[in-house]
Amino acid sequence: MNLVHFLNKPVSSCCQIKSIPALNIIYKKPFFYAVMFLIFLFILLQMWPFLTGIKVDDTSYYTTAHGILDNINIYDETEFYALAAKLFGQSIVVWPYTYPPLFAQILLPLCLLQYQTFTAIWMIFNIIAGFACIFLTFKLILREKQNNYLLLSLIVLFCLESQPFKLNILYGQAHFIVYLLIILSLLFFRKQEFWLSSLFLSLATFIKIFPVIFMLYFLLKKDFKYIKNFILSSLAILFLSIVAFGSKMWIDYIFYFSDIFLKSKRTLFSLHFNTYQNNKSLRAFLFNLIEPGAPGSSKLGLIYLIFIALFLVLSILAILRRKDDIIYAFSILGLVAVVLSPMSWRHHYVMVVLPFFYLLFQYLREKRYIPVLILCFLVALIFYYPNWAGFPFSYMILFALIGLLAMLLFEPRVKNVQA
Repeated sequence: MNLVHFLNKPVSSCCQIKSIPALNIIYKKPFFYAVMFLIFLFILLQMWPFLTGIKVDDTSYYTTAHGILDNINIYDETEFYALAAKLFGQSIVVWPYTYPPLFAQILLPLCLLQYQTFTAIWMIFNIIAGFACIFLTFKLILREKQNNYLLLSLIVLFCLESQPFKLNILYGQAHFIVYLLIILSLLFFRKQEFWLSSLFLSLATFIKIFPVIFMLYFLLKKDFKYIKNFILSSLAILFLSIVAFGSKMWIDYIFYFSDIFLKSKRTLFSLHFNTYQNNKSLRAFLFNLIEPGAPGSSKLGLIYLIFIALFLVLSILAILRRKDDIIYAFSILGLVAVVLSPMSWRHHYVMVVLPFFYLLFQYLREKRYIPVLILCFLVALIFYYPNWAGFPFSYMILFALIGLLAMLLFEPRVKNVQA
């Protein structure tokens, strides 16, 4: 019997399991909880040596939070680096803060602690959030009354040991929080708690702006009530932020956003990271392929715009075929956001989890093992391919991501999953 078939069979119909009663334990929730506890301890022990060390990204959050207290323009690189040097010394590597102000404002109470305490708490929180990402996605996707918890445990380990998950923890990134808010939004949408759903999606957008792409689904579905809830939730969040901290940071952010994305003003940071080899975006790949000596040229911009239009048109056509399947739509749009973003780092690829689970369990239910193998191969590349292998091989995870997106876009046999 096929191993995947064996692992995915329910207890009642699996003669092998019936003949070996002790193996029934893999269908028991206590077994799953025990394995999860052991995996959590394993991940915690792996991360323990890095618990209080300097992280690459949470230093940015820490500096930004103190910038709120010092009333500086955190979107001015000169002022930002000067504050970072004051907090950490001249030798520290810190990236400029490029997100909306809300996340730094939320973290402000935690950032009032000493950095060593802050970074330890933030790392442990990120480990817990990583587990929550997986569990809540299982809750969203799985419908069977009886699951094979050995298979689910292996999937958890496969995801948590991957480079995107580890980098989120080791860098002190915030992408787990964004992913969790997106999944919570989907869970509340399924329960028809549309206000809460729109609120969580608004929070995700205020932390990292890319979740706004999910509003395309509601536009295509003509769900204007949800769009109104999203706008009102966003206005309420913005109002509370301004009342608590003033409007200066938001004005600075608007000018920063305008200079970078509307006026094409290139700072040293944006020039470096738009072309950096660790930037796994489509735009960075096109730059390194076409014009490695001329960043921001009109030729590169035109080709990039053509790809944006192509991906968006294909996504819209696919979503229109299954407008009632919000998980399918969010799976597609989440991948499109990663592909088309001007800066897509390895930790952004945690967005793969939702489409991975969506397709995997659908294929297993349909006993379609060739697509399962292709899917697992693509996700294994995304999760475990070495970071550095030289151009163009360093973009293998981008190619794999586009392959996964193609499986979603051109998969006619995936059945609708009603929200």
